Amino acid sequence: MKREIAEVITSKTKHCSQNFECMTDDHNFCIERSVERSVYDRFVYLDCTDIFCKYHMRFGQSDICNCPTRIEIFNKYHI
Repeated sequence: MKREIAEVITSKTKHCSQNFECMTDDHNFCIERSVERSVYDRFVYLDCTDIFCKYHMRFGQSDICNCPTRIEIFNKYHI
């Protein structure tokens, strides 16, 4: 499934080390992680332990992501 995300969003995603695979491949690491919830459209709690991703952060016992593209994918497609 090809996802369509506005260029204004992808241009904010300056530190993507995955070459935006989340926009083209249903079976990549990022999209396979389930999102638990979104907070103020600024970050998502998800089941991800990719410590090499520049958008991954630990918050207490949870993993959060503040990748603008990943957040927009969740908001648009609820995945």
